[in-house]
Amino acid sequence: ATGTFAAGSITLNSDGSVPGTVSEPATASGAIAIGAFRTRFAWDYELATPLTTRKSDGIGAGVPGNLANFSSRGPTRDGRTKPDLYAPGAYLAGSLSSDATTTTIPTVDRDSGGLHAYLEGTSASAPVVSGILALLLQRNRLLLPSEVMALLISTAATGGKVDAVALIGAVPIQVD
Repeated sequence: ATGTFAAGSITLNSDGSVPGTVSEPATASGAIAIGAFRTRFAWDYELATPLTTRKSDGIGAGVPGNLANFSSRGPTRDGRTKPDLYAPGAYLAGSLSSDATTTTIPTVDRDSGGLHAYLEGTSASAPVVSGILALLLQRNRLLLPSEVMALLISTAATGGKVDAVALIGAVPIQVD
């Protein structure tokens, strides 16, 4: 009724996160669910003294490669392993629109030249994997979804992190 759990009412994952937090549509059996890990924690921005900002989220704070706090750890509520894979998701540099305001993208999240913003989210991780899959299918468009999933999993680096070089290297070039 209160929307909270009593202490000890659930078993936490080893990193202290709550299990079963994968949500739709990632829980679909045929979906490739992507989680996020940290890649960057600091960058120079124009109004800082000194010219560096540092962001941290509390879980594996300041350690590139650790899962981001906002990323689901899995499993699904019915016990299936999801996310299937992890990709860079915080803080990723992207081109800053000339229409961006400090309300939409705070100065602290911009680089010192004002050309890039550093943002986070699995909404950044999923396009990374989508781009890798586009390269994969360019190499061999005849792969079945089940084969693509098996390749993603078998070529992943430690911790289930996507490895684009290993993935593309594992796929034979399609010959028409």
